[in-house]
Amino acid sequence: MFSILDLIGRNSLAVERIIGVAENSEIIQSNHSTRYIKSLYREGGIEITYIDHIADQVMIYRKESRVIEDFVCFLGVRFTQANIKHVGVVKYYHISGLAEVAFYGDREGKIDKVHIKAFTS
Repeated sequence: MFSILDLIGRNSLAVERIIGVAENSEIIQSNHSTRYIKSLYREGGIEITYIDHIADQVMIYRKESRVIEDFVCFLGVRFTQANIKHVGVVKYYHISGLAEVAFYGDREGKIDKVHIKAFTS
């Protein structure tokens, strides 16, 4: 088992030692001529965007993920199922040294995915 925080700020080789080899990677060119790499791991359940060769944005999918549960416990954030169900997204800014953490809910009120922006916004 690993923590989401184990991935943030690491290069792709360090990430591979933690969660395994990327199943798919692509170079993305932004509108501002910035290039970055987006990689998928663990059957698409983890998506990492490497900016300046470090894991800067992490997206975790799958609502039954123990990784998500552990991350929520670590942050100590609280929200109700109704809050997620009604609004669809709950965002926190500048929490635990991260630029932004967004929790996306499904129709049952469970966390469906988590998007972490570590350094960039």
